Amino acid sequence: MADSPSPWARVEEGARIQEGAPAIQRPSKEQIVGFPDEAATLIDESWSSQKALIESNEYDASWLNGQHLVIVGGTGRGLGGAVSICALHNLDRLGSLTVIGRDIKRSMEFEFGTALQARASEYADKFHWLNNGISVEGNEFDSIVEILKAKCAKDIIYVNGVAAASSGLMPGLPPVYVKDIDEDGTYYWQLTELPERSIEATRNFMGTLTIQFPDALEAAGISVEVSAYADWRGSLDRGSRDPASPTYGRWGSYSTSLYLPKDLIQDATRKAYAEGRKWIDIFFP
Repeated sequence: MADSPSPWARVEEGARIQEGAPAIQRPSKEQIVGFPDEAATLIDESWSSQKALIESNEYDASWLNGQHLVIVGGTGRGLGGAVSICALHNLDRLGSLTVIGRDIKRSMEFEFGTALQARASEYADKFHWLNNGISVEGNEFDSIVEILKAKCAKDIIYVNGVAAASSGLMPGLPPVYVKDIDEDGTYYWQLTELPERSIEATRNFMGTLTIQFPDALEAAGISVEVSAYADWRGSLDRGSRDPASPTYGRWGSYSTSLYLPKDLIQDATRKAYAEGRKWIDIFFP
């Protein structure tokens, strides 16, 4: 295969190289202590920005009136988190708000969920935060259905902002290098191929489960008015997974696999349009 023109597909001569992929670092004690404040700041700053847009009539939140929202992947810095923040500050006009995450307890995202719950105390009967992740069967799914039925929820709005992926290279592609640093200075990870189980997990958690979820709700007696998929990373960036592109590998460890769930979501969206169902596939680069 010819050399890629991308700067992420080569390293300087003499650079230290390690095969593998960057691991998710465990937070330090100082970081753990700071997570609650970090989550609170994120919520406050995001709402400040959104509130200004609402007050200037650039952003319309009137659609929230009486609605029942289910936001999967609704904690943290992504689009799901932003929708959760807006909904939190409009609980008085909502029918109910259910935020679903799957975050480790020692994380900013978990503290984000904790903060949402604390701030929703005045409308505790309308707000639920679940941290068992998305599912379409079993006890976790039954809990979601029970919550919605208790609120007499119908024609719900389902927003999915799930982010879950594996760090590595899709099989058969040339190397991608990711810069890192240790006590000896900078070095590069030469990404290794993703095993099939990781590829399937990415498809499943970000793709298959997300598009099966509204169907599962309907089958359980919860009508779904709109399904919206909110994506802010490079899943539509074909150049990042094309070795002939000068942008090959620019999304780092996830460059070549981000599209896996997006293909499934886009296919489901096309089918939903053909059936007259309301599906929205949002993408921000």
